[in-house]
Amino acid sequence: MTTTPIRPPRHILVRLQRDWDRLARSRGAVQRAGRWNLLGLDHARTLTSLDDVLAQTGYGAMLTPANDAALADLVRLAATDQLAARVVLQRLLPGISSLARRRTHAGQSRHEVLDEVVASAWTVIRTYPIDRRSSYVAAGLLRDIDYQTFRRATRRLATFVPHPQHTFDLQAAPEPDP
Repeated sequence: MTTTPIRPPRHILVRLQRDWDRLARSRGAVQRAGRWNLLGLDHARTLTSLDDVLAQTGYGAMLTPANDAALADLVRLAATDQLAARVVLQRLLPGISSLARRRTHAGQSRHEVLDEVVASAWTVIRTYPIDRRSSYVAAGLLRDIDYQTFRRATRRLATFVPHPQHTFDLQAAPEPDP
C-alpha cells in the first residue's frame, strides 16, 4: 500500500499570485474588464490582460490623481463585482504583505496573520465607503484593513449595567462632618 505524502498548504500569497497569473490572461475576465469603462477609456480595444488594469490603478508606479481615480472607480465596482474586487485585492497585496509583516509578533505565525489580513481585506474592499472617501484610496483601504484586523476587537465596548429604576429617585446620604 502506497500513500501519497500530504503536501502542506501553499502560502496565501503564492496561491493568490498563481490565481492572478491565470485570471489576468483569461479571455472572459479581460472581456469583462473591458466593459468597465474606467476613466472613460475604451478598454475593450486596449486591454490585453488584467495587468493593464492594475497598471492603470497605480500598481508599481508613483501615485497620480489619475491612478487614484481609476482605483476609486474600481472599488466602486467591487461592491457588486467579484472580478473588480479581485483586481483591487491584487493591487493591495504589497501593502497587505507589509501590514502582516509589521503586525506579526513573537509567537505568531506570519502565515496565519497574513490569512487574517487577506480575509479582512476582502470584506473591506467589498464594503468600502468610496463615495465618502474617494481620495488616497489605497491608503484608506489599507488603514481600514489594519483597523478591521487588529484594532476593532480591542476597542472599548459600551456596556449596559442595569440599575433598578427606583435608585434614580434616592437622595445621596449627607456627608459626615469632620
